[in-house]
Amino acid sequence: MKGEKVTPGAPPDQLFDKARKALTLMGHEGIAMIAVSGFDMACWDAYAQAQGQPLVEALGGKAAPVTANNSCGLGIIEAKAATEEAKKLLAEGGYGAAKVRLGRETLDKDLAVLGAVRDAVGADVILPVDFNQCLSVDDAIERGRALDQENVYWIEEPTRYNDWQGNARIAAAVETPAQNGENFYGPEGAAQAIEAKALDYLMPDVERIGGVTGWMRAARIAKEVKTRCRCTCSRNFRRTFWRRRRWRTGWNSPTGRCRCLKIRSPLPTATSTSPTPPAPASRGTRTRWKNIPSRYKTPKNTPENI
Repeated sequence: MKGEKVTPGAPPDQLFDKARKALTLMGHEGIAMIAVSGFDMACWDAYAQAQGQPLVEALGGKAAPVTANNSCGLGIIEAKAATEEAKKLLAEGGYGAAKVRLGRETLDKDLAVLGAVRDAVGADVILPVDFNQCLSVDDAIERGRALDQENVYWIEEPTRYNDWQGNARIAAAVETPAQNGENFYGPEGAAQAIEAKALDYLMPDVERIGGVTGWMRAARIAKEVKTRCRCTCSRNFRRTFWRRRRWRTGWNSPTGRCRCLKIRSPLPTATSTSPTPPAPASRGTRTRWKNIPSRYKTPKNTPENI
């Protein structure tokens, strides 16, 4: 990629495709895709700076505050510690939502901690939950149905993220919306998951999905079938870039953050949790799935299609 130029009026998305082709023999997941993501973000950063605009405006949107949930805590800890931490997380920036990690040895232990957190923060606070892929499909269905009675906003990654059939079974059996996507490498993963009906909400990670270009392509796939799309970025990525204050350059539009960045997209499908979000979908109100357009279906693993 040495010698490629980023200039005003020429969005660098074609450089994303060239970078992926350059790494074909290394594959298109893991460190190879993370490298492409970093390269792509640097290109878009340069592009926005060359135009004298924050990135959100260079992409066609408008700079504005974005509400976010504080997802930087509430791991697998005891109920008393979780209640104290939940209050601190919400107080850090006036948040109205905090994500709770679940996946303890038993369902009863999960429910006890979640109930304690709910009692501590009140009924108006939004509590999505995240299993970090630790359950079998059958266990996820059992726990998901129990969580249907607990007023959680979404259930994130209940089982292995790319088990499309398993996640589709969970999404069909559980009323609470299923969220997945932070471990998808490239926008093809989003297309596969949506085509399999394996999620209700899409949450791509900018570090894995392919930087700005990959994220925008994934968001367009979600928009095509009216699937809500959110954004996250990995802990190491957040720490590195906040420490270096890179977001004051091409990424300097106001963004909701909690030490955790939530990127604002000009696409109307892109949202984040807010103090007054739309009600979570239930089985009777979920999106009526359409067939994924052929241009979004998983391409054959050949250089010209990568």
